[in-house]
Amino acid sequence: MGIELSDFSAANGKFVLKHLNLAVRAGEILCLLGPSGSGKSTLLQAVAGILPPLHGTVKIGEKDVTKIPLHRRGTRLVFQNPTLFDRSVRENIEFGIDDPAVPLPRRRYLTDLALSGLRITDLAQRNANTLSGGQKQRVALARALVSNPQALLLDEPLAHLEQNVRTQIHIDLVTQIRRFKIPTVYVTHDIDDALSVSDRVAVLGNRTILQEGAPESVYYRPNCKEVARLLGISNILSCTVIDVRRTEGAGHAADFLPAPDFLGVAHIGERRFTFPCAQEFRGPGLACIAPARVLLGRTAEKQVVGQTGNVISSVFHRWGRIYHIETVFGTLVSCSKRSFHVGQYVDFSFSDGWIIPQ
Repeated sequence: MGIELSDFSAANGKFVLKHLNLAVRAGEILCLLGPSGSGKSTLLQAVAGILPPLHGTVKIGEKDVTKIPLHRRGTRLVFQNPTLFDRSVRENIEFGIDDPAVPLPRRRYLTDLALSGLRITDLAQRNANTLSGGQKQRVALARALVSNPQALLLDEPLAHLEQNVRTQIHIDLVTQIRRFKIPTVYVTHDIDDALSVSDRVAVLGNRTILQEGAPESVYYRPNCKEVARLLGISNILSCTVIDVRRTEGAGHAADFLPAPDFLGVAHIGERRFTFPCAQEFRGPGLACIAPARVLLGRTAEKQVVGQTGNVISSVFHRWGRIYHIETVFGTLVSCSKRSFHVGQYVDFSFSDGWIIPQ
């Protein structure tokens, strides 16, 4: 059971998404990531049945629901701002059980399960209008989950909440999605949310899916410049690929990434590097190097540049410090746990990278 879009197109006014193919398995979370106006919410509404398709099919479970209206698709849609009734939390959640044939004891049991799963049992008798933003969203999610929907569709449901509240709700939400094996599509503009919550990420742009895959693969191995920029890969260096060889699956693998099919030898400026490569090609290319791959200081281990850069900016981040380094390659961004000060010259190296055609 899951969600499957085949050669799917949909429109929201003049905005058209074209010929999408996408599948979400039972218990899997697919995050839709893209800039404003890329079509994330349009796609979600089309899957839900709010927007009619222009072309193609939508399957939920084994059933073709392309022409089935919203209220008969068995989906649940949760928005950024929850709409709750002026009643108790328990009554709000129980409302999600829309089958009148469910007997009262069963309804109470399912409601208790949803309250427990989202850790709001102690709020059951509170009026929903008296709750904080995070508590209200927990109620909305519990109401969506209580009937064990065929598909769960989330449209930036936690975007207005503080980071620590989002993290806590994510843990509980993911646990329930896994437990009940609900295929889930999660729309977000937050890169950290998308990469940490999802099983797979689909990046939207130019009215289509630019790339889809595991979070670490999409982040460290973007297939185009637009995806790299969107995911915060700020080190995108022009290069010239002079040779590419097949690895036969035995190439360099790092950070849970599979071994690449190709390794490319490229010149970046006057320096020569060997990085995993997206495909077999020669000529102009782009080397995408994540900030964590730019190592600073003399302990840098791989691909030593043999040259220093000047620290021009240093900003604290909870995982370390973000440095901007002025180098012969331009300004590089590095995420490091080591301490340097603005104006200091530091050695640097690239521990890994990813080459794509320009």
